[in-house]
This record gives sequence, C-alpha cells and structure tokens, in this order.
Amino acid sequence: MNLPGQTAQGLYLDIGWAIVLAALVLALLGRRAGRLGVLLGVCGAIALGISLPAPWSPSFWLGMAFQYPSLMLVALAGLQLLRMQNPARWAGSAPLLSTLPAATLCVVAAAVYAGAFAFVPYDPYAFGYLRFAGAAGATVLVLLWTRFDRHSGWSCLAVAAAATLHAGTRLPSGNAWDALFDPFLVAWAAFVVLCAARDRFRRPSPALITESFGDRS
Repeated sequence: MNLPGQTAQGLYLDIGWAIVLAALVLALLGRRAGRLGVLLGVCGAIALGISLPAPWSPSFWLGMAFQYPSLMLVALAGLQLLRMQNPARWAGSAPLLSTLPAATLCVVAAAVYAGAFAFVPYDPYAFGYLRFAGAAGATVLVLLWTRFDRHSGWSCLAVAAAATLHAGTRLPSGNAWDALFDPFLVAWAAFVVLCAARDRFRRPSPALITESFGDRS
C-alpha cells in the first residue's frame, strides 16, 4: 500500500484548510471580496493563522475534528478564489458544482459511508487504495458529467485536478475516496441537489399559468 509521507500530509493539512477557509470567508464577504486588496488581506490573514503552532492553529483543530479536506473540495475552493479576483469576468458563468456532479457525489458518498459504518455487507472504501482508483473514478465521472450536464465544466476540471494530484502524491490519506469527497463537500452537494429539486418541483404561480396558456375567456 503506497501511502503519503507524514510531512506531505502535514503541509497539505495546513494548505488545504487555508484555501478552503479563504474561499469560505470571501464568499461570506460577498461583493466586497472582488477587490484584490481584500482578497490578499483575507488570504494572508488565514495563511498566518494556519502557520501558527498547533494549539493556536485553525488547521490543527480542523484536522482533529474533520481530518483532511478532500482534494476535490480544495480544487473547487481554489477555483472560487481565482474567480473572485475578477468577478465581472465570470459573471453568468456555470456554477462550480452543478446538479449532476452534486447528485453523483451524494450517491457515491452514501455508498462508501454505508460500507464504512457497516450498514451494508460490502466495503467499497477498500477499493480506494488501488493504485489507479482515483484516475479511473475521475475518468468515469468526467465522461458522465460532460455527456449529460453542460454546466459541469468546473466540476470536471476540479475532479481531474484532484485525481492527478492524488495519483502523484497519494494525498490526502492514500485512499482515492478521500481525494474525491469529504463530509463538507457532500453537504455542499446535498444542498445543490435540494435546491435543484425545489426549483424543479415548485408549483407555478397562477399568473405564470395564465401567461403560458393565455386568457381564453
């Protein structure tokens, strides 16, 4: 079993959580995050906090509670930071996590977590330690998403980057499933799916029905 080194895991823990936290803080700032000074200031402050000794480091406590962020989540957070540097350029572009990738991640995570907690008689988590499991899984996902979801470009880029980095470094844990999703990413994906379902099944207003069929009186 080819596992990543402890030094690499420690660096990834700090850098990964720094990127995720920076994207989250800037998302909460909204339009004010578009200014480069705010972006650099928040990222610099978070990087300073991440570099503190273990008892005072946010990444230490996040690692204790949630272990490592997935490479997929870090990739999406990094893409969000890039998009925030020039919001006008990316206005109206596809979402970072569209409906089909979100639904796929929810289904895959449910299957893996069910096996990990012995809710079912199989354990797909063990297959994640195969050498090319991440690359094979990412290939299937990219082919599926590009075929059936025209808004999945960012998700495809993120999963491809995650699989490539995992193949070369085996981060974050040596298991491909941990590179593709984590509880935070699954929660985000579930929120996307719920919002899509709400929009899909929302009952149209009477005014919309009248406009669609015309006034036949």
